[in-house]
Amino acid sequence: HNASISPEQEQYRIAVLSVMMFLFMLVLAFIPGLKAVEGLTWGASVDFHRDASFVRALVEGHYGEDPTYLGGSLWYTPLVGWLEGLMVWLTGRPVDEVIVRMGAYTNLLTPIAFFAMVWYFLGPVRAVLCTAVFLFFIIGHEPGWATPTYSPRLIPVSFCHWFFYIELILIHRAFLSTRIGPSVVAGAGGGITFLAHAGPALLSVLIIVLFTAR
Repeated sequence: HNASISPEQEQYRIAVLSVMMFLFMLVLAFIPGLKAVEGLTWGASVDFHRDASFVRALVEGHYGEDPTYLGGSLWYTPLVGWLEGLMVWLTGRPVDEVIVRMGAYTNLLTPIAFFAMVWYFLGPVRAVLCTAVFLFFIIGHEPGWATPTYSPRLIPVSFCHWFFYIELILIHRAFLSTRIGPSVVAGAGGGITFLAHAGPALLSVLIIVLFTAR
C-alpha cells in the first residue's frame, strides 16, 4: 500500500472497484437473459398464462374478478399483475408479449437488491463475492425459478425476492433506532412485500418476531 493513501481513499477505491465488478457481472447475466426472451410473443409456462389472465381482467375493467371461475375473486398477490398491466397500458403491446419479455429487465432488481443487502451487512468485497455465487454458481441443474438468482422470467417467485432483501435492511435499521419512523418504514416494506408474494413477507414477519423477542 502506498503510504500517501489514507484509509478513506482506500475504502473509496475498494467501493468503486466493487461497484464496477458488480456491474460487469450484471451485464454478463443480463445478455443471455435478454437473448432468452428475444422475439417471444407467448409464455411457455402456466404462470405466464395465469398472470396474463389477471392482467386482461385488469385492463378490461374487471379487476378483482377471478378470470377462471365464474363469480370468483382475485386470489393471487397482485403487485406483479399491476406492474404488467401498467406496462401493457404504457406500451400498447399485447399482454402475452409484454409479460414474456419484460422480466429480463425488471428482474435485474433482484441481483441489485441482493448486492446492496450484502454490502450493507458485510461490506463491498463480500458483496461482490456473494453476488458472483448468487448469479453464476448457485443454480446447478435447477431452473432459474427454483433458485434465488436472476431469471428473465417475470413470474412472482423470480421477481419478488428483491423486496425481501431490501426489507432485511429496513428491519435491521428499525431495530437499531429508538425512533418510530424506521419501524413504520419496515412495516410498510413488509406490506409491500406481501403484495408481491406471501412467502418473503412471512419470513419478514418471523424475523421481526424473533428480533422483538430478543
